[in-house]
Amino acid sequence: MRTETQNEQQAVAELNPLPHSIEAERRILGSCLQPNALGDDVLDTYCGRLRARHFYDTGHRLIFSVLEKIHEKGGYSCEFDAANPVVVMLRRELEGIEASDKKYANAYAEIGGIDYLENLLQDVPTCVSGESDIPIVLAHALRRELVTLGHNLERAGRSIADPGEAIDKAETALSELRTGAARQEASSLRDVLLEVSREADAGPQRGLPTGFPQIDYLLGGLRPGALTVVAARTSVGKTTFLLNIAYSVGYVEQRPVGLFSLEMPETEIARNLIAFHGQVDRNGDQGDLAEVEAFANAMNQLADGGQIFIEDAGGLKIGDLRASARRMVRKNGIELLLVDYLQLVEPETTGRTRTRENEVSEVSRKLKALAKELQIPVVAAAQLNRSVESRAEKRPYLSDLRESGAIEQDADAVLLLWRSDDENPARVSCAVAKNRNGPLGMVEFDFEGQFFRFREANG
Repeated sequence: MRTETQNEQQAVAELNPLPHSIEAERRILGSCLQPNALGDDVLDTYCGRLRARHFYDTGHRLIFSVLEKIHEKGGYSCEFDAANPVVVMLRRELEGIEASDKKYANAYAEIGGIDYLENLLQDVPTCVSGESDIPIVLAHALRRELVTLGHNLERAGRSIADPGEAIDKAETALSELRTGAARQEASSLRDVLLEVSREADAGPQRGLPTGFPQIDYLLGGLRPGALTVVAARTSVGKTTFLLNIAYSVGYVEQRPVGLFSLEMPETEIARNLIAFHGQVDRNGDQGDLAEVEAFANAMNQLADGGQIFIEDAGGLKIGDLRASARRMVRKNGIELLLVDYLQLVEPETTGRTRTRENEVSEVSRKLKALAKELQIPVVAAAQLNRSVESRAEKRPYLSDLRESGAIEQDADAVLLLWRSDDENPARVSCAVAKNRNGPLGMVEFDFEGQFFRFREANG
């Protein structure tokens, strides 16, 4: 009946019992076995919040797994004139399991047979008696998972070649435990439609504002769980575009933003933001008295009101980025993550057997997974292929995304920037070339390079 992992866990448990409460488990099972458990939808309550894996006792896990099957069937396979239809069905299911699977031979007898089921019934007077025990059982199950994770981490720490990889796996596992503990069960269509109705009442803007009204109209804002890619050739302004978004969310909206810069030092980023905010020279602290004062005023205003957290780290691995992002969420409560830029993030593993396309695909895929895990929008800058510059028409396309078609596949939205007017180098066009949540479109910008600012041309 046991797997190798279960045997290992049992051996550990015999030396140092894992967290559990047999009494709470018994009260829950006793409540599920009450004669009126089917008619009062009691199984809906317990099976909706618990799973068999949450029970510590092997027999209790088996009993609850069968109760889940009865619940799935609707509980109508038994004569309802029986004194206790739930117990009758439970016994039939257990006997059927014994007959069909050698692994469970004598399972019914091993858990104590009808006598044990009757004892469970006597533990509780009503169907609702065990409801208060649900959080207790869930909390102990989570503690056991933490203990198991600790043992796995110890083994990884002793054997894994790259400690950074072990840390990333640990961060991921802990995050999954955290989200799993809070995860809700499947929602009914009615509940989902009510949420859609609330979104409709809120209007088309359902995400964080980028600071560009026309872009927000097309995208509906930057949505939780979405990966948006801003792609351009060198010197078109993709870093500045991200900084404009950071300013809109982190300063104007006062929503915490995390920014990973793999190319530009944090002090340079700060100077660009000062120039943007105060419309002053980014090196104004080295100018005349008026320039120094304007620079200082802009710097103080940003310091007092900005919610932007910067990490500059060249050669950052995707595992380290994910770990840092999780810490930013926990410590700073960031609601938006910006990455500049995607192709500079290193994969976890490299080697002769891996192509550059494989490596970039891994980074792209894990950025999308990170957005879903943290339930915040992620915006990543990306480099376009050099071939764009050799074409008569300078407009880029999704196929121009450098080194990986997976970027196009993983992204929820892709914005392509290019200088569209040879006679006006300040004119930058932006094509919303992919948009899972809305229409495609084109927005024209005027780029004010001295202030590191994009303005919508007709805004």
